[in-house]
Amino acid sequence: MNPLDFAREEVIRTVSDAGEQLHCLLSPDPDSFRFRCDGKGGEWATPYPLIVRVEPQRLADACTLSPYLEQAAPSGGWLAVSLSEPWRDLVRSYAPTVAPADCSVPLIPDFPARILPEAWRFQALLPHPQAALAARLDGENPYVKLLRAQQLAACSNHSESSRLLINECALLFRLLDLGTDPQAVARQALHLAELFLANPCEAPTVSNILNLTRIFLGI
Repeated sequence: MNPLDFAREEVIRTVSDAGEQLHCLLSPDPDSFRFRCDGKGGEWATPYPLIVRVEPQRLADACTLSPYLEQAAPSGGWLAVSLSEPWRDLVRSYAPTVAPADCSVPLIPDFPARILPEAWRFQALLPHPQAALAARLDGENPYVKLLRAQQLAACSNHSESSRLLINECALLFRLLDLGTDPQAVARQALHLAELFLANPCEAPTVSNILNLTRIFLGI
């Protein structure tokens, strides 16, 4: 199981157990749990306290946290649960087997400048593909940006911890695990590459997942 789905199950189980302890009549709806990549106030949040009319702090106090959960606390009437460093280590060590996606893209359009097939394929999986953008050799080309991030991560010593980057990697791992939405994978990979280039932390994990992304997307 990918780390994000594992964390979701841990959080749902923890909140469900807390609800039972407080004799709540309803169990939390699994679809009510929302993942927040920025991690501010906790990665997972649910409106469960509002639904069962229990004070969020009382529900938080009733939560028995596993080693993968760091804290349960109120968040604007909701209950938020923060993930711990042991969970982030799960993301860092995750090594799934990825097969190329079965998806086609439009043929490379006629254009005065050369367009690499890989650059066009990646561009075509993103919103509003443009031949002029795919032909560029600088960082304005999303494919070039992806390559730069992967190359920097592969040869970088920047292994400093970043909660945001690990959360973004976990989201991308889940999309790769589902394997059903190449467009979503391309968007998330580009977003991750931009974040890494702006703040090069967690290099080994970023290098690993961008390599897996390129295998999946066939670029």
